[in-house]
Amino acid sequence: MTRRRTTEQIRAAVIDAAADIIEEIGPLRFRMADLFQRAGVSESVVYRHFIDRDHLVNETLLSMFAAEVERARDETEAFTAWLATAEAKPEVVAGAVADWFMPPGDPDTVILDRALKLRLVVAALEYPEVRARAVRLQRELSSLTELRIARVEEHLAANGWAVSLHSMRMVVNGFRFGLLLEDLDGQGGGTPLTRDELVKLFEAIFVRFAGRG
Repeated sequence: MTRRRTTEQIRAAVIDAAADIIEEIGPLRFRMADLFQRAGVSESVVYRHFIDRDHLVNETLLSMFAAEVERARDETEAFTAWLATAEAKPEVVAGAVADWFMPPGDPDTVILDRALKLRLVVAALEYPEVRARAVRLQRELSSLTELRIARVEEHLAANGWAVSLHSMRMVVNGFRFGLLLEDLDGQGGGTPLTRDELVKLFEAIFVRFAGRG
């Protein structure tokens, strides 16, 4: 006997299927017709849980953002554990910092991730409820980033480097904002900096704004 899925399970299945489609083709080309087949549910069932296409896309983007925050929690814990055993040299720590801002892998994934966040920003401007939830998630994500940076400062300082990374934060935020603007203008054809260039940038910042105490 086949067990009937609960309301929560159906909603989760629809969002998971929508997330798969959005990851493949992006939110702008997302079609409800593609979803019905992928999720294995009827049109009437989907519209019982979501008002319209925009509602579903927004809920899916928020779900994807929440999953990213969860990954960031795990990565922060792993980074903290790694840092405890890492050699306290700017060039060593710079590589790890570069990896969390520019994860190794397919550049297209990085570009798609930025495009999804842009779409969520647009939704947040249009829908107050989306904005409130997105702001909560962004604050948590920002706090995790701040925690990682604080751990880097503590680690280097404990090994004789008097470090202040406020300037590094400004540079990195400017770098990421520049990428978002390129995507918004439709010019985001690639990542301006390679990982090696980003490592050199962070290493130079560590050396420039850190000194032996």
